[in-house]
Amino acid sequence: MSVTLKDITQENFEELISLFVDQEQEQFVASNLYTIAQMQFKEEKIAKGVYVDEKAVGLIAYDLEDYDIWRLMIDARFQGNGYGRKAMEIVLDILRKDSRLETARTSIVVENVAMRNLIVSFGFKENGKVHRYRDDGEPDEIEFELDL
Repeated sequence: MSVTLKDITQENFEELISLFVDQEQEQFVASNLYTIAQMQFKEEKIAKGVYVDEKAVGLIAYDLEDYDIWRLMIDARFQGNGYGRKAMEIVLDILRKDSRLETARTSIVVENVAMRNLIVSFGFKENGKVHRYRDDGEPDEIEFELDL
């Protein structure tokens, strides 16, 4: 298995926006189309296709200004194969090589147990910040940090 990250281009755009998570995971991650649209408005936002050999299996996005990993999505058909873990390793290596950075951040929806387990396995820890609250005042999305 050779996992690589590739730029999003006119040639692979359709392939990347055709990837989806299972319906029960939709509350945890925005669509790839929305992610690609978001990155158009800020130069420091970077999104890459996650590829296994030459097959698109997901998308990861990070930000060199805020130093965060703001999206990781692996298509439902390809989950459980370690592709998300490898994509995260690649991005963390990129962030570690940036001499300006001391920490990496990410946030997750509280119920997203799979993502919590993944980021905790890399050493991310809750930093006490809440990104969104539900109508009942409970945290919906919490932030994690990792010392680089």
